[in-house]
Parts: sequence; structure tokens; C-alpha cells
Amino acid sequence: MRRRRGANAIEFALVSPLFVFVVAAIFEYSWLFYMRAAVLEAARSGCRDGAVVPLTEDPQSSATLSILAQLSERSFFGIDCEDPEDPRCLVLVDTSGDPPTQLITCTVQLSYPGLTGVLPVPPLVEAHAISLFELQR
Repeated sequence: MRRRRGANAIEFALVSPLFVFVVAAIFEYSWLFYMRAAVLEAARSGCRDGAVVPLTEDPQSSATLSILAQLSERSFFGIDCEDPEDPRCLVLVDTSGDPPTQLITCTVQLSYPGLTGVLPVPPLVEAHAISLFELQR
């Protein structure tokens, strides 16, 4: 029995870095997937809002305002998407085609600095959405 005195401390010292790494990976990738889902939902919803505006309104500005409003509801590392000078947030909205097959395309990019700085993560969280215009009377 006396020979095993300290074996628990050594085992803990060997296993704890692996445990900390696994916990850090769970936090990092959970936050990355949350940001991805939020950006994708903002792009989809913004494109939908731009696709159903009346003919008297500008669909691009309507989609852009909808996307920015949804992104401002969430806090992503202090990234302010409503500030046009903030290079960490990019919202692009484009229309193409002719009625009745006219499309609106929305692209949203947010920079992702990473929580831990230890794990490999993509530098950007990006989402694209395309909607077909609905004929409004």
C-alpha cells in the first residue's frame, strides 16, 4: 500500500491537461456553431423579408435592415453590425433576374476571433441565403 502513495496525484497531473483541452474544445465549438446558426437565420430571414416587400419599396434596403436588426439583438464579441465602419461585419444583398424569376441573394460575414486561441477555428462565420421574389400587388 505504501508504494502507491502519490499515484493519484500523478494520474491527475497526467489527465488534467487533456480534460481541460476537451472542455475548451466543447466551449469553443459550441460558441462557433451558435454563431453560425444565428448568422444563417439572420440571412434567411432577411432575404425572406426582402422578397416580400411591396413594389414601391427597395428590397435590398429592407433585407439589409432586417439582417442588421437581427444581428444587433445578439452580442458577438462586441461586433456592431449597425456601424458601417466596423470591418468585422459584412452584409451584402443583391438582386438578379427578371420577374417572375427574380432572386434576392443575402450574404452575411462575421469575423470569429475564437474564445481560447488554442484550437483551430475558421476566421469567418459566413452564411448565404437566396429567396425568390413574391409578386406583390
